[in-house]
Amino acid sequence: MSNLLQELSELDPAPWRRLVGFAPTRVLREQRLHAAGSGRSLGNADVLLEGDGGQRALIEVKLGHVLSDDQRTRYTEWATSHDSPVFLLGLSTDRALVPEADPNWQFQALADVFRQWHDSSEEFTAQLADRCAATLAHWDAALTGVLGSDGEALSTIRERFLGQALTRRVGALVLERDPARVTRPSVTSGGGLPIIQAWAPLDVQGWRHVIAEMRWWKDMAGAELRFGVDYSDLPSTAAHRREAFDLATRLMSKMSRAALEAHLKSSGFPDPAQALGRHVPAKARGDWDAVIERGFRTKDNPGGVEGNRRSTRPPFAGDGTLRFEAVIALNLDRINAVDLTNLLDATLKYLVEGALDTNLERH
Repeated sequence: MSNLLQELSELDPAPWRRLVGFAPTRVLREQRLHAAGSGRSLGNADVLLEGDGGQRALIEVKLGHVLSDDQRTRYTEWATSHDSPVFLLGLSTDRALVPEADPNWQFQALADVFRQWHDSSEEFTAQLADRCAATLAHWDAALTGVLGSDGEALSTIRERFLGQALTRRVGALVLERDPARVTRPSVTSGGGLPIIQAWAPLDVQGWRHVIAEMRWWKDMAGAELRFGVDYSDLPSTAAHRREAFDLATRLMSKMSRAALEAHLKSSGFPDPAQALGRHVPAKARGDWDAVIERGFRTKDNPGGVEGNRRSTRPPFAGDGTLRFEAVIALNLDRINAVDLTNLLDATLKYLVEGALDTNLERH
């Protein structure tokens, strides 16, 4: 998308005047940024616009990616030291990434940005911009449709990219419920299917967690909720593997469809029986006690058990040796993005309460 903006800008820079206040004479891609005065490196800009009068504007394009706190801080430093603005261009749902009170940042919806070239005297430029604007407007409409309180069902999201953009927004909404949590929108390795993962800490250091995550299935035809125990921030030692597995075992009665449905119903979640699909059982295979004692074999652990979670596994889903989850299918035609946010939030609270009920020692 940044390359397209550069191409349009070189063909006809005039529309930028309506967006940033000047028509650039230089449009620089992946330009290295430095703080004025100190010269400290601040990373690379997606697009840097420069005018003959010394004007500058930094353009950051976010389409399917997260604006990290570190990146925001570095770009704010650039904006402050150069007395120049930063423009975040994204889908309309990304407007929340820019605090309204921050004078250094401005948000522009990408569809609106590309529409600025509609009247370009360059016919090819206008046609290209119109095609981009139409696609972006479609994406905006699809995401806005599922994010409203009376929004459309998640089953209307059938494109992987839209799923990724949606998980980014849902992750932010879950984090707003409790800043002590950690959220991460991601994709499956190999398949590229969207995932939103959320963790709530069980200890003051934030090393032991419960986890709730939503993963789309192949072809975006369905999805599942995974929830359970995740100690993956700790070293994979025998003691930690045993502690995580023992907690998951004590929580097993709560990690069922019936138990979760009952909790959701009592906490006011609307019609959980319709939102939750079938329980997807995890079948144990091999000697998991040996994995607890020795771990899996790696270059750094030559005495470990040969294989991985596909060949040797406990009666839980999960990855590695420190994550243990139950899996329940989700009826995507019955929930929207607000419901998904509420589901992840309620499930994390449910697991934290369950872990404390087991008299988990707080470390």
